[in-house]
Amino acid sequence: MKSYVILDGKIYKNTRSRRGITVLFQRLFTNTDIPPFQFIGVGLGMTPVDENDGSLEYEISRQKATYNHTPGSSSVVLSTTFPKDGIEGLISEIGIFNKPMVGDMFARSLISPPKWKERDKSLPLAWKFSL
Repeated sequence: MKSYVILDGKIYKNTRSRRGITVLFQRLFTNTDIPPFQFIGVGLGMTPVDENDGSLEYEISRQKATYNHTPGSSSVVLSTTFPKDGIEGLISEIGIFNKPMVGDMFARSLISPPKWKERDKSLPLAWKFSL
């Protein structure tokens, strides 16, 4: 599975966490009580991504994402928009989670250079997965 973050038309690589892969497989094949990965969080961490990451280094905010898949295609996009009048400041990391708070993180990406989110502007994010 390949995945990447799209922010302002720029593509950022990510690293899937070991725990995230385990939870994904459990959800797919054994335990449907596990919540789906449907939240995107942003933060201000700068530590290099690692497959053992379990959370963002310094999470600022998290939004529910919209799931978009064309039947028969081999890709899916999770997208959300951090609204105007919301958070303001630097964003240097993004992650995908299965709960609105805490939960399991599927993947994490660093944004370099960091992106400044102004209070009066929205920030759309998309995360694309393909098989």
